[in-house]
Amino acid sequence: MRSVTDISRELGCSRNTIYPIIKAAEVEGVQEGQAKMFTDEQFQKIQEVYYRKYPNRKSKEIIREQFTQTGFNYVDILKRDAETKSDLRRQVEEQRLIINQLLALLQNLNSVLHKQV
Repeated sequence: MRSVTDISRELGCSRNTIYPIIKAAEVEGVQEGQAKMFTDEQFQKIQEVYYRKYPNRKSKEIIREQFTQTGFNYVDILKRDAETKSDLRRQVEEQRLIINQLLALLQNLNSVLHKQV
């Protein structure tokens, strides 16, 4: 059994969108306390009407399937990001060392020039 809130979460839309869909699907939920509950069969009918009314919206299962097919793996992406950040930090540190060495050379040259004057 699913509540209106559960159905809205599963379809990825607001509860205000669900109420006209329920009416169009011509299903009547069972009152349990303050919530109206719908069976799996009723949910399927609501889902069919929803996707008929909003054909451009994709179900979460389709999105997950497409996501899986593309081969994205967040763990791998995060590892690569961490490696990239580490590489960038190392490069910055190497550049700082070079800059410090150049500054030291300039100071030495400056002191030599002052001694010659």
